[in-house]
Amino acid sequence: MNGTHPNGILTLKASGAIEKGDIVLRNGGKAVRAGASGATGALVGAALDAAADGTEVPVALFGAHPGTMLVKASSGVTGAVGGYMLQNGAVVDSAPNSTGGTVIGRVVAPADADGLVEIAHVVPVHYA
Repeated sequence: MNGTHPNGILTLKASGAIEKGDIVLRNGGKAVRAGASGATGALVGAALDAAADGTEVPVALFGAHPGTMLVKASSGVTGAVGGYMLQNGAVVDSAPNSTGGTVIGRVVAPADADGLVEIAHVVPVHYA
């Protein structure tokens, strides 16, 4: 877990079930699904695979993993407007407003049948 990650992937133990594309928080060395009840931690990236509670999950680090990535989308993500993480842990295609938001990248393709959207990711930037 500690050290360098030249491919931009961090492997963490899942705290609760995690699905492919879930936006992940790091809390105490564990991966927590953003938007899960009581979830806290540092926003780090997106799960590359599904994982059961207590098993390892590879997490693509925002701003460090090469290329684009797939993340969970809220309903209605339609195009290349922008990608923002909301409190429910999904990407939407609207800009931060008076309630704030966290920019994680730009949507480059609409959501697929599995509810995953392709984003060109960046290091997260929070707007209050």
